[in-house]
Amino acid sequence: MNISDVALFLPIFSLPLFVLAVRQRYQTSELLRIGVQTTGTVVEIDKNPEGNTPIVAFPLPNGEEQRVRVSVVLGEERWDLGTVWPVRYDPRNPAQAIIDRPAQLFGQTKFFLLAGITSFGVLAVIGY
Repeated sequence: MNISDVALFLPIFSLPLFVLAVRQRYQTSELLRIGVQTTGTVVEIDKNPEGNTPIVAFPLPNGEEQRVRVSVVLGEERWDLGTVWPVRYDPRNPAQAIIDRPAQLFGQTKFFLLAGITSFGVLAVIGY
């Protein structure tokens, strides 16, 4: 692979990851700015081949229950049935909700950013 090939692949692989990181960070910032805080309870564990995914239910002001699927599961956090977690949701669209903890709020942003940096670095090294 020559340098001109790498120059072509750097933006193709890295730029979308950086864009996803910025988009995710913006969405999280908006939710932190306008979101309503409440508490939710783990009511279900969705067991699938990729791993167990906790489902957290939380009450809305109108008495309805909304559910959110946990996006980032870290080993040190307890996701047993009945565990209570802080939740933040968009009052205009309660389905837009997230567990109000650093790993949940910023985990995807960090993943996309790290993947973008890694792909950029690997392709830059291959090109030289």
